[in-house]
Parts: sequence; structure tokens; C-alpha cells
Amino acid sequence: MSSVSRRLSVVTGIVATLAASEARGDELTGTRGGEMLEKAHSVELRVDRGYATMVVRRTVHNPTESPDEAVYELWLPAAAVATGLRVRGGSRWWGGRSLDAQVASDRYHALTDVDERRALDAHAGPVALLAWRDESSMTWRSPELELRVFPVGAGRTRTVEYTFEMPMTWSGGRWRLPLESTGADEPAVMSVRSVVEGDRLFLGDEEVSQGHRLVLDDNFDLALAPRVRAVATLELATLPTGGDDMFVHYRVSLGDELMPAPRGARVVIALDASRSLAPTIDDTQRQAALAYLTQLRAQRLGARVLLLAFDRRVRTLGDGWLTADGAIKTLAAAPLDLDNGSDVALALREAGRRLADAPAGAPRRVLVLTDFMTASSASLEQAEAAAASTGAIVHLADVEDRRPALQRDDEHAWASVAARTTGVVWRAATPSSVDAEVRAEAAEVFAEWVRPVRVDALTLSLGHLEREPGALDAGESHEERVLVDGPVDVLTVRGSLWNIPFVRTTRRSASLSRRWAALLFGDPLFGQLEVRERAYLAARSGAVTEFTSLLAASPEAAPTSAGIRRERPVLGVGLVGKGGGGGTGSGDGRAPVDRFSGRLDRAAWLQRELTDRWHACGGAGRGARLELETTREELVDFSLASPGPTRVALIVCMREATWGLWLPASDFFEERARWSVVIPATRP
Repeated sequence: MSSVSRRLSVVTGIVATLAASEARGDELTGTRGGEMLEKAHSVELRVDRGYATMVVRRTVHNPTESPDEAVYELWLPAAAVATGLRVRGGSRWWGGRSLDAQVASDRYHALTDVDERRALDAHAGPVALLAWRDESSMTWRSPELELRVFPVGAGRTRTVEYTFEMPMTWSGGRWRLPLESTGADEPAVMSVRSVVEGDRLFLGDEEVSQGHRLVLDDNFDLALAPRVRAVATLELATLPTGGDDMFVHYRVSLGDELMPAPRGARVVIALDASRSLAPTIDDTQRQAALAYLTQLRAQRLGARVLLLAFDRRVRTLGDGWLTADGAIKTLAAAPLDLDNGSDVALALREAGRRLADAPAGAPRRVLVLTDFMTASSASLEQAEAAAASTGAIVHLADVEDRRPALQRDDEHAWASVAARTTGVVWRAATPSSVDAEVRAEAAEVFAEWVRPVRVDALTLSLGHLEREPGALDAGESHEERVLVDGPVDVLTVRGSLWNIPFVRTTRRSASLSRRWAALLFGDPLFGQLEVRERAYLAARSGAVTEFTSLLAASPEAAPTSAGIRRERPVLGVGLVGKGGGGGTGSGDGRAPVDRFSGRLDRAAWLQRELTDRWHACGGAGRGARLELETTREELVDFSLASPGPTRVALIVCMREATWGLWLPASDFFEERARWSVVIPATRP
């Protein structure tokens, strides 16, 4: 943790509810002990992007023959703060002011206190006080509020209105606010509307209209879907606490589409068809490619696809450039005969050659599915140059045979090959045979090959304060409230979309800072502030806190000698992957083999097989030496040397004959091995 951070409160999801878990309802009484009735109770919830404002209007009726004071005990919604109060007198509304809690209490009592010398003037101007009832100010919790309204004349009504503000959370590409039942015998009716025109409202999965009326007799999930969705929205609010610390709120909210799917793209998919592939992996690669192709099927995308298979050579599957649907049909039926050689660089160079004719400006993509079991003589520099020559974003992936999964592998030996093109090396998985459910799951997983679905390697810089949340998925957010010992004016976010740099910056928002001066008193971090810091912030909050109250009074309100007699209170203040470290193993699921079984003398077998091929090519009377490299049962590389001048035809024939050598899989089990074979001039 940064040395400048004194105390920390990570916010992973503030739940703004309309009641505590015990679902307490509000209580209404009359101070003189007489009956007080509520004639009307309406709630309007105004939902903005990231914040909600609840305006509650209540009308009380005094059915008795004596004037009285209405007293509400209100349960404050969790994470909410009271920021507004007004009371109605005749045809006018009188707004409230934020005052020191003791000053507000004194003024209210001065305007309403009693001396029984004369009758109450029922037409006196109204007064309302909204104050914090929680006196245990040393720890944070959702407090009760007390609302007093004076006077409510005999047989008359009085209307009062108060406002709560609360933060929302960003998840699944929507701003969310869980709502719970108020628990009241007669639940209030709430109307819901968005602040920004065109934003859509949802209760659960059902869209509702503006002004939708909701009876708060059950739990609801309210969500707001913005009409315009930014790739990223950054918030930064800062406040001095009056001490050595600065309060900081920041939030990074990602849109549900970080990059659109490419339109008119030219896409090359190259499948490894070499013999080192573990059993079923050729089918697994096929299924992964098919899942990828389903994401390119939309007609509006206009994708054209070229299918390649490679070992030591590259061949085209199907008839050249195909539609996504055509590529799916071709790939589903194409035979993938396995052979020796795993020349990824050759496949990349062929992809570049075929992409050279792509229309100018058309997005280019290359996906290579391979086990990375290439010849040691093939350098990564060659592969990097081949990848760069495509002019495409190149993804490389090793696929296992199990449930669909996908994870980038930035520690892979080949990571630099993909990164040079802003692509990624992936550890992937999908079953070799799939049903409809798994096919749908795989299509969703491999959508990440079409467009980025998260920001990786996310770091946040706030002056001296640094945070490294890691990855952040599209449609999700990262937010925090923290106390630091220095000024914070700028939030900078850095990360990568695949390996495309992602950078966003925002400056401190004055309006958001004012808002959080109030909202801080509904946040758990509030309990970590010292008393003097809470008092300092309360004076600037404009909200109801342990130190401040809201007082609304009409100009006609004046001290009366016929009010309420009372004692004056003193208000208190999954990792997808394989073993092997580098991620280059094939994860083939074979029974583990740690030593040669002894069934075959492999050196003798190699000499016999290669000697026969050498003599069949016309090498009788001449000796030769071959140095071979194998990966399991696949021959990936070899060199041939023969003393003295050798006919070109003999060399060409022997090269093809050696590439055609099939090693017994049960005996050639090492992940990588080298063999030296001496061919005699005459057969033994």
C-alpha cells in the first residue's frame, strides 16, 4: 500500500436500499399524544448516471381539536444522506438551510416553544426540522432521522418534503440500485424516472416507462441503461478534511463495448496440423475456431475468412476467401490430416501474403491455433518479423480439451510475437466434441478474440497514490474511497485492450466533490474520520449529519408563547492453462510416461528406417549423417550431411523421405529430443 495512504476503505459495491435488513418502517406521532394521521405519501426517485435522488412528500392530518406538532422517525436508506427539506405554508414552499445541529435545534425550539398564556395561532408560518437521531457518532451506521413539523392545526393538514441522495453501482453495463420493501403497513408508492432523456429504466429484466409507479411492498432491482455508453467514465472527487488528510473518491466505469467488432475485416485462421498435437487437440482447435467464427457471422460485419492448415507446409482449406458462414461449413467438414513439421512462421508469412490484397483500410486479423512445438532452430525473431509482415492483429493460442475457457498468457515465450502486432498469446480450452449448450458457452468465451472484453494490467495513478487492480471487465467498475496525506487533482488510468494501450485521464470535479461532501456521511469511511474531521466536513456538506441539521421556516414563523412544552435535547454531535511454466505444453491427457518402456530400440529403428529411405533415393555406395529433432512423435527439424559432392536429386528425395517418417507414438514420448543417425554406405 502507498505510504501516503493513512486509512483505506475499498468500496466493492455500496448497496443503496430503502430500508435496513430489519425492514423498519417510519413512525409518526403527535407531540401532545393525540392522534396524527398521514393523508398522503409519495416518493419520486430520479435516477442519474451514478447517483439517485429520492424526493419524499408527506402530508399529515391532525384530526384532534388541539393544534399539535407532527414528529416522524425516519429510517435513512443505507448509503444515503438527507440533503433537502422544505415545508409548505399556504400556496408556497419554504426551503431549508443547513445549520449547526445545536443552532438549528435552538432556533426550532425558539419558534415552537410553549407558554400556556394564549391559544396557538393555527395560521402561524410553518417550521420543519430534519435532524440526525443517532448519538453514537464514533462508529458508522445508517442512523435514524427525526423530522418535526410545526404547527399542524386542529382538523388541518401540513405538507413537508425531504430529499435523500445516494450513490449507485455500475455493473453489467448498467447503473444499479437495489430497493427493499419499507416494511410499512401501508407501503409508499414511488415513481421512477431518469434524469437524462433517452436513458432506459429496468426493474429486473423488464423495461419500465418513465414515471413508472412502484409500490414498495417487495424487493426490487432497479437499473439504468444509459442511451449513450462511453468506453470509460472516470470520476474524481477530493475534499480537505480539515486535518492532515485529503478525502478522495474515484471511480472507473467501463462501457459494455470497449471496442466494436471490426467491419469488413479480412480474417485468416491458421490451424496447426502437425503430429505433435495431443490426441483430440486437432478437433479441439477446430471447435475453438468454429466458436470464433460464430461471432463474425453477423451480416453487418461483412467479414471474409481464409482458412489455412500448416505443418511444414501451408495449405488452404476450402475455396479461398469465404463468408463467415461459408468458413463454418468448410471448417466443419474439412479433413485435418496431421503431418511432420510445425512451421508457425511459414503460416504467418502465408497469411501476410494473402492479406496483401485486402482492400485498403480493411481491418486485418490473424488467429493461429498451435501447440507451439516448433523446431529449436526457428527463432522467435523470425516469427516476430513474420507476424509484423501481416499488417494484422495476430493472436496465437494453445487449446486444451475441456470446458470452454480463455486466458491471456503474457509470460509465454511467444508473447512478444503477438504483442508486436498488439495481439495476445492465449491459453484456451474447449471440448473436442460439443453439445448445443457447450457450443453456446464457447461462442461467448471466444468472443474475446473478436474484440477486447476487459482492460488488462489496469493501473491507476492519483498523484503519489498508485493502485493496481489488475483486470477490469467491460461493463464493470472499480471504485474506492480513501484518505491520503496530499492533494490529488488528476486521475490517470492505464492498461491494455489486448496489447493496445489504453489511457484515460480526468481532473478533479468541483461539483462531484461538493456532492461527496454530503455522500461521505453515508459511506463506511465516515467511521474512520476523527471527530474534528467529521465536524469540518459536515459544515460543508449541506446534509443532515451528527453536526448539522436542516431547518425550514417561513418568514411568518415567529416565536410563539402558545406552542409545545418540552425538554430541550442536546443534540450530539480461473485459470485456464496447462503446466510447464511457459504454457507451451500440449496438455494432451495421456497417461504420464517418465521413462522409455524398452519395447523398441529407437536408435536402431531410426537407423534402419532412414537407411532404407537413403538407398531408395539412390544413395547406395555413399554414407550420410542426419541430426533430427522430435517433439513426441513428430519430426520438427533435421539436417542432412554426406561427405563429398552429392547429387541435388538425392538430397531433395531424402528430404521428402525423411519428412515422411512417422515415429511410433508409444515409443517416442519425450516432449523434445534430439537424435543422431549415421547411414552406412552399404546396408548392413
